[in-house]
Amino acid sequence: MGFFVVCVLKEAKTIVSDKIVKVLLTDCCQFHNVFNIATNNQFENLGGIQVFLRKPPEKWVYVEEGLQGDISMLFELNFTHIKFILEATETTVQKRPNAFDLIMNISQRICLPEQKKEDTRKDLLYNNIIKLFQSKMVGWRNETQNTFGKSFVERLTAALWYIDPHRTKFAERSLLLGELFNELDQYQKDQNYNLYYFTGKHAKYNLEHDKLEKLASSLELSAAQPWAASEIWENIIEEVFIFTSSMRKYANNLEQINKSMKQIHLSNTPARQPANDLKVYTVDSCQKIYAQYQQLQNHLSNMANYTEINLDSFLPEDAMQRY
Repeated sequence: MGFFVVCVLKEAKTIVSDKIVKVLLTDCCQFHNVFNIATNNQFENLGGIQVFLRKPPEKWVYVEEGLQGDISMLFELNFTHIKFILEATETTVQKRPNAFDLIMNISQRICLPEQKKEDTRKDLLYNNIIKLFQSKMVGWRNETQNTFGKSFVERLTAALWYIDPHRTKFAERSLLLGELFNELDQYQKDQNYNLYYFTGKHAKYNLEHDKLEKLASSLELSAAQPWAASEIWENIIEEVFIFTSSMRKYANNLEQINKSMKQIHLSNTPARQPANDLKVYTVDSCQKIYAQYQQLQNHLSNMANYTEINLDSFLPEDAMQRY
């Protein structure tokens, strides 16, 4: 009988710290018996376990027979310490994640920006765009969803939000906003996102040329980035350019109208001739003529019937009296 200090290690980690184990030659004949006693039979597979013996202060001595070695050597050579080292099995190695593989897996993973808390209808539009992209199985890699991805979704949200109350104007002019965006949740329900535009008592804004150009340019800037060249984004980016093209066409139409109106306002020639859409009314004459109309009466009496006349010269110069 003898008492020995036993420890068990696995991959440089201590599984069983130093403990005193009682060994009887009558009960134990090999080191695997001592190992089972020290580990309380926790291990079924005893393959690949190394055995070392030591008598302090000397170095550890390797037992070539391993667990099949005869424990009688403990008594004959006066060893007092036993160390068992469990080698890493093939299964264990496979379970350990490889840093390079993790990096590669993360880099190939498709992700979308986080959705916002829906405090406003604009937040709802932002989240619906992300859900739409999710249904199309697109996204960003290399953790760029919170940079390039978020910027793209925000720019798309801003453009759709600005146009939302005026979608019918685009349809009336045969300008397509893209079939993709018609799949958004509220448009599927035939509703608008910017409900405040219709229900609020504020002044309603009209679409502006500069604003449309700015929103279209920002969207095209995102769509021209390297991530947009990926095959998974091909259909989405095509729809985006259809959208921005319609925005620019509407903006150009507004610019032409504004230029035309400016020319009319600065022109000395009337935009409409008096003969255009002329309406003639017959008014019965009256015997009493008010004093402020006397000058006009004298002028009309000297003119032929149905002769055009400019009344501006007969109006008072004082603005208060004029109107």
